[in-house]
Amino acid sequence: MTKRLLILLTVALALASCQFARPTGTSIQPLQRREVKPELSEITVGFVEGFEPSWLWLPKSLGPLSPLDLAFESLLSLSPTGTLGPNLARFEISPEGTAVTFTLKSDIFWHSGEKLTAFDAATFLEAAFSPEHRGPLSSKSTLLESIKVLSEQSFLVTLKEPDCSLISDMGLLRLARPLPFPSLPTLDMLEGTGPFRVTEWSESEIILERFQAYPGEKRPFQRVRFRRYGSGEEVLSAFRRGEIGAFILKPGEGMPPEEAVRLLSPELYFLAFNLKDPFLKDAQVRKALTMAVNREELLREVLNGEGILAKGPFLPGHLEEEPDLPAFNPAEARKILEERGWLKEGVAPRLGIMVNGENKVREAIALRVAKYYRAIGIDAEVWVMEWGNFLEALFGGYFQVAVFSFPLGPDLDLSPFFSAAGEFNFSSVREPEVDELLERGLKVTGCNPKARRKIYSSLAFTLTELRPWDFLFFPYYFMGPEELSFLKQS
Repeated sequence: MTKRLLILLTVALALASCQFARPTGTSIQPLQRREVKPELSEITVGFVEGFEPSWLWLPKSLGPLSPLDLAFESLLSLSPTGTLGPNLARFEISPEGTAVTFTLKSDIFWHSGEKLTAFDAATFLEAAFSPEHRGPLSSKSTLLESIKVLSEQSFLVTLKEPDCSLISDMGLLRLARPLPFPSLPTLDMLEGTGPFRVTEWSESEIILERFQAYPGEKRPFQRVRFRRYGSGEEVLSAFRRGEIGAFILKPGEGMPPEEAVRLLSPELYFLAFNLKDPFLKDAQVRKALTMAVNREELLREVLNGEGILAKGPFLPGHLEEEPDLPAFNPAEARKILEERGWLKEGVAPRLGIMVNGENKVREAIALRVAKYYRAIGIDAEVWVMEWGNFLEALFGGYFQVAVFSFPLGPDLDLSPFFSAAGEFNFSSVREPEVDELLERGLKVTGCNPKARRKIYSSLAFTLTELRPWDFLFFPYYFMGPEELSFLKQS
């Protein structure tokens, strides 16, 4: 199992413990709006879910801000539509897509005050690729040809074959020293280049101090504390009391008032179908199951409607063209099952819906989906499982339908999930057309963003027809107050 897989499973495990949102109709106490005073020397940000130090190994992505993002920066940035841009460095990709030249800005410094050099960045990436260091890119080490320092400010990465997703991962890794792999030191022992540096990191509190030599926009506070609470209600109560000055709540951690800022999470909730199952291997059956689900009602009942319905496995606005949402039509769904010979008098097909019990949002989805399936004549049963057993069944292929959610990565590539050889292809997708589109998306000339978006638009339409997953929704996460814009991700 690769390090990338282990880290992503750690992220999924953290997401597994989300709390169930307040049901629809519950009265919501408004926040007491308080003036934000930028001249204050310190602010405390309340949160619920722990920030894992090992997330430092993951490429920076869209989503809730982490303390890591304030202390450790990446060579490149990511726009809201998923396009790479300059950050610590400018970059140029060769037409054939096998060489990337990074040119560092001249005024970037480590927290120790030493200037960031091309040698520093090149050494970091070499370790990230190294199987010996077990770095986050070590599973792709066979694709690396060389990393050469060209000058104090620039270096060249050459690949053996084009891989636009790998270029994205390289550019979005957060730089740190000393090297944070194979074993991760405590984060207060590491230095980065961000506007703050970590001075304390524990499960209950994270403290960041402003880095005075930071060349970018000055942050309004000398110190930022991230303080952990047991629930979203505790966070909001502390905010109303004035104990904290801001909050970040992730999907499922509670329902803040209307005036909280809502930002789209990259976490996709979906139903995974096992295409090896005799009932589910038929694409028409999967289409019927998709038509049976009232996804607007599902989002409303599970998360008070706080999210956006998913048209496919891509965030809204990331493609040239998006497929339509599937129609809710239980009568047509039942008709399809009858035509396929599955609904016979006195006999209903049985279908198990697997979910991990630690995640109450996913469990609520499973219970409601079972109700929708029963309405079209299926004998649906929910199997609530312990997380370890759930993962074993999911990756072993011992399931029919699984309720799952995953934070999408920064790049459009979905090879790990849908290519025949993908490490996360638990639905057992084996489609030459899908493999071809995924391959083309990785090898676009110069990794041109518009050309790649067109290819992945075609992939979205193809997956909508195949329906190996029933794509449900992307939830919102919440932050406040609105004036603290530096807490937002791009």
